[in-house]
Amino acid sequence: MNYMAKQGKNDFKEVRRLSEAIGDFIEYWGFRRIQGQIWTQIFVSNRPLSGSDLTQRLKVSKALVSPALKQMLQYELIFEVKSVDSRKKLYKANPDYLSVIKNVLEKREVPMLQNVQNKFLSLQDETESSAKLKSELDLTKVQALGLMVSQANLALSLFSQINSFDEIEQLVRIYQMQASIEN
Repeated sequence: MNYMAKQGKNDFKEVRRLSEAIGDFIEYWGFRRIQGQIWTQIFVSNRPLSGSDLTQRLKVSKALVSPALKQMLQYELIFEVKSVDSRKKLYKANPDYLSVIKNVLEKREVPMLQNVQNKFLSLQDETESSAKLKSELDLTKVQALGLMVSQANLALSLFSQINSFDEIEQLVRIYQMQASIEN
């Protein structure tokens, strides 16, 4: 294989390695690895990419890419953009990662946490009317668990009201100042 052919074969090797690492990170947070890989490819590209572009760059099947793109559109991680060829869909990454994080939290974590809250309230109601539960459960720990769920709901609610990373940095500085005063 000549040098030019070998070079062309490896053009996206380092981008693919980065996308695999980001895929591993995204998978840790409950998404599919392929979604992190796709997002990275689209984010760093200087042009919108098609599903075919992604399958070639990532060396994966269309059957793996298509459902991932659909879910990523749902969470607004990526957007579909107009194409000259109406049969070809093109995608670009949402560059506003704060809105991406907030969308994911609101569409995925908030409903899950609400389900936890509902289950906790049901347990709390049942505990009040069941002598067996009262005797078998540590009611102090049950209440501590309820407080933890309420605090998680509060944290999500507060985070959803943040509009910029500057606000987060300001909150971190305030927290650091309070921590230094307490020490």
